[in-house]
Amino acid sequence: MRIFDGRGVLEATHARIADDPIDAAGDASVQGADEVLVDGRGGTLLPGLIDAHVHLLPGCTQLAAVFGVTTLIDQFSKPEAIEPERAAVGAAVRASGPVRADLRTSSVGATAPGGHPTMAYAPLPYVTGPADAASFVEARLEEGATHLKVVLDDGSGSLLDIPALDAATIEALVRRAHEHGLPVVAHASTSAGAVTVARYGVDVLAHAPFELERRPGRRGGQRGLRADRHAERG
Repeated sequence: MRIFDGRGVLEATHARIADDPIDAAGDASVQGADEVLVDGRGGTLLPGLIDAHVHLLPGCTQLAAVFGVTTLIDQFSKPEAIEPERAAVGAAVRASGPVRADLRTSSVGATAPGGHPTMAYAPLPYVTGPADAASFVEARLEEGATHLKVVLDDGSGSLLDIPALDAATIEALVRRAHEHGLPVVAHASTSAGAVTVARYGVDVLAHAPFELERRPGRRGGQRGLRADRHAERG
C-alpha cells in the first residue's frame, strides 16, 4: 500500500489506525499482536479530501464519501436541505447508517432583498441594513452555522443589475460574526468587491472574481467576447 501524507509518498508500507487517527506509519512492525490487518495492496492511503464550496442536495454527504471527500463545506443552503444531511451524518457517526462526509455550513447567506441568489433560494431571510446584522447572525447560529456567508454581487460582473449589500452592512455583519467566533466567507463577483469585503474583515473569498472582460472598441459582455473569439478564428 502506498501512503500519501498530503506532501509526498512515504517510505512506509503500513499504517496503524487507533480509533480514527493514524497512530503510526512504517513497516510491518507497527502492527500490534492483537490488531486486525487490512490488506491495502494496490491501493493508496491519503488524507480525506475537503470540498470547500458546495450547496447541498439530498444524499450529497454519502456520495461525497464514496469519492474520498470526508468534509463538505456548505456555502449557502436552507435549513430544510441541511437538517436531513446533518441527521444522516450523525447516524453515520453512531454506526447506524452508511458512511458520510462530515458537514460544515453557513446556512442561509446574507444578501440584500431580491439580491443574489434569490432566484435559486427564495423565499429566504434578507438583510436590509446594518441594524439587521445582529439578528441575522444569531439566527444562523441557532441553525447550527459554523461560518457566515455574505454576498456582495450587484450583477455587474455578468452585465446584470441586482440589489446588493452596502459596505456598512457588510462591516456590521462581519463584526457581529467575529464576536461569536464565526469566520466570514464572501461571495464577491468582481475584483472591486473582493477588495471591499477584505477591507471590512472578511476571512475567505468563496471564489475568484469573475467579471467579464471588456475590450476597447468591441462589444462588451459574454456574447461580445464569444463573437470576438469566433471572428479571430475566421
